[in-house]
Amino acid sequence: MSKKELTKEQKKKANKFTIIFMIIVIGIVATVFAKYMNKVAEKVDIYFDPLEFQISDNGTNRTLTEEEIIQKLGEPTSSEEWKYEKANGNYFMLKTLTYQKNSDSYREYIINLAPDGTNNLIRINLYEKIPYKNKYAILKMFNLHEYKNSKIDDKNVYYRAKNVGVYDFWIPSMNDKELDVVKFTFYNGLD
Repeated sequence: MSKKELTKEQKKKANKFTIIFMIIVIGIVATVFAKYMNKVAEKVDIYFDPLEFQISDNGTNRTLTEEEIIQKLGEPTSSEEWKYEKANGNYFMLKTLTYQKNSDSYREYIINLAPDGTNNLIRINLYEKIPYKNKYAILKMFNLHEYKNSKIDDKNVYYRAKNVGVYDFWIPSMNDKELDVVKFTFYNGLD
């Protein structure tokens, strides 16, 4: 055998090795991608739907009023009027309707007590332990969706999303198994 023939034989072996290596790499990538897609595509039950508190009224979208919330949920466990002051000195008069679920969890519905008497819902806070399987399903758990103008900020200890069906969706406290606090803000004036 000459050196030239040996080189051709080595090239054939190298080509076979390259092909086998590429098949293995493609297989691994396909498996990882399929697992990721299964997590994203899995059926997720809606835990709480904040969009139920928005309605279309004569072609205009608005949130429910205090009276409509009480009609929907019943009388709150407690209610409190308070003043929310922004850094620039502007303030809102607000009213919180609290619905106690049990000793460890409750929900707050915060109403803007506007001078014109509109008194619409501006925020919902859930203070309860909410189990979840993966963070790719968090928006789906609340019937929210990512759109072209959505902004997602996921830091693993908190999760925040803007323009996902509500103006601001914020989970200020979470771990890899449960969400502790969830906030839905319908109005951008609280920033």
